[in-house]
Amino acid sequence: AMVETKENVNGEKAVIAAHSMGGNVFFYFMQWVEHPSGGNDPGWLDRNIQAFVPLAVPFLGMPSALTRLLTGVIREFTELGTVISGLLDMHMSAEDRLQLMRSWGSIFSLLPRGGEVVWGKYDHVRPPETTSSSSGSSSATNSGEFTENSETETQEQQQQQQQPQHHQDSDDDAQGDENKKEQASSFRGFGTGTFPDLDEKEANLLAQFSDGEGINVNRLMEEFLGLTSDPYVKMYSSQQSFGADLIPEANRTEAHWTNTLQVPLTTKSMQIYCLYGYGQHTERAYHYTRRTTAEKSDNSAGKQQEEEEEGRKKCTDTEAEGSGSCEMSYGSKTSSNTAKSTSSAEAADEKPKSAPTPEPKPTPKPQTTLGSEMEDGVYTINKKISFETPHYRVKNGVRFVDGDGTVPLISMGLMCRKGWKPGGRLNPRGSPVTTKEYLHNPSLTFSDPLARSGPGSADHVDIMGNHEMLRDILLIAAGRGGDVKERISSKINQIVASIDI
Repeated sequence: AMVETKENVNGEKAVIAAHSMGGNVFFYFMQWVEHPSGGNDPGWLDRNIQAFVPLAVPFLGMPSALTRLLTGVIREFTELGTVISGLLDMHMSAEDRLQLMRSWGSIFSLLPRGGEVVWGKYDHVRPPETTSSSSGSSSATNSGEFTENSETETQEQQQQQQQPQHHQDSDDDAQGDENKKEQASSFRGFGTGTFPDLDEKEANLLAQFSDGEGINVNRLMEEFLGLTSDPYVKMYSSQQSFGADLIPEANRTEAHWTNTLQVPLTTKSMQIYCLYGYGQHTERAYHYTRRTTAEKSDNSAGKQQEEEEEGRKKCTDTEAEGSGSCEMSYGSKTSSNTAKSTSSAEAADEKPKSAPTPEPKPTPKPQTTLGSEMEDGVYTINKKISFETPHYRVKNGVRFVDGDGTVPLISMGLMCRKGWKPGGRLNPRGSPVTTKEYLHNPSLTFSDPLARSGPGSADHVDIMGNHEMLRDILLIAAGRGGDVKERISSKINQIVASIDI
């Protein structure tokens, strides 16, 4: 109503600036307001909105949202010491944290979108055998550089070697001295250059389980969204769509309105200004392991004990009926036990005195156990895993890439740099799109504690106090959006070039 009133009374269109998930909500509104089953007002956006300004918006979600719903653990927990972690578990167990996080619908709306097309197909990655570690285990030195998204880590790592203190984009060499100054002061570890080819299996880590194989995003999402016995998973997953294919108009539902890859923009004159930060270590993928007995809550342990006792009882009943074997199942683990006689006399009657020795069976390849164990939060981030390769680094079980500290670069920039290319299938009417990136340049101040990380911060939250960005927003609101020039200094152009959307 306020937007329409502004246009009707003053003859001026509105400028909508939306930060973080607010941008996802506004994208949903853009679909709703003109759709026959929603606001049913075709052309409303072009009539009433001058510009849409997404600020650090995770259009394609975040892998960190998925790991929260799988484990109940956030990255900060992995950096806590043993004592503090123990105190935290005493206050709220991992199981309780998991159930709490699954009750928050906002986390489901931030699950990764685009599947393998965006997040990669090959995720089988283990700690390299040649890492340098004082313990000789998989943990390696914590020094080294972090690189950007798996699809283009080769290019980024290559430039780290040649220019470890610089960060530039080969497509933007002609942008002038302003960019050169920014590149010279950019964040260490996100440089550019020429590197040997990176094995795709190492390049696209999303989830590596300590007791099995690596899992790609499609399978992991399929397993998680299949936990329909969890009421929250069942309810929230039905309200979202996570694919990468453009959905024909006749088949679109309200769930598709949440996915920028599956429904196109309907605007022609509305301008889009994508403003976001980069140059901070941001979560991209994880190593998981089973929670130890000490980490499990009393309820969880009691539940498993009851299941084990029930399984033993079934085996005992089977033995009483004279069967030779039984399957003892509890949780998602099944063990095959040969029924034993209740007395040595019965054993002598039922078994030959000299039974042939069975041939040993080959050890099967370990398979990741998901299902009910995922539902119950048996897995947690394996914070003992810290290693580096020539291509990326993992610390405390978390792999980092470029971003604003919360949202990976690919999630903020893919739609702006490629998905909404004017005239493309997701922007068919040609709304103009401008992208401007802000390098994270924090400063400490003791005189003003409310300044947080300073006026040059590009942190996901603190960017709201970034002086340059605030000036750009004011220019757009004043009708001088033409003065906000496009600026690309990260590797987003190379990243999106390898993604087919």
